[in-house]
Amino acid sequence: MTTDHARTLDGIKLAAAVMVGGMVLAGWAFDIAVLKNISPGWASMKPNAAACFILIGVALLLIAIPPATLILRHSFACSVLRSFLLCRLIAVPWIVAPGYPLPKS
Repeated sequence: MTTDHARTLDGIKLAAAVMVGGMVLAGWAFDIAVLKNISPGWASMKPNAAACFILIGVALLLIAIPPATLILRHSFACSVLRSFLLCRLIAVPWIVAPGYPLPKS
């Protein structure tokens, strides 16, 4: 497999991750159960996880562009940092109050 072919496949996979995150967010925004979970018996993907899919997918797409300039690398770092902070923000209630109930949907 050539490098260009592998890079194209990586781009397709990353674009798919961004699209999945977008579809899940659309499912939550318009209350469409099919878009929130794959199967009716399965747990749904939460909006913050979908946002992280989008942020990290976009960040990796930016870095995968052949001439990865300094601006793209900074965009990558900012996107990854945003997704990390989003995950930490969601975890704060469980860190501060260990008995805090888990959200259910």
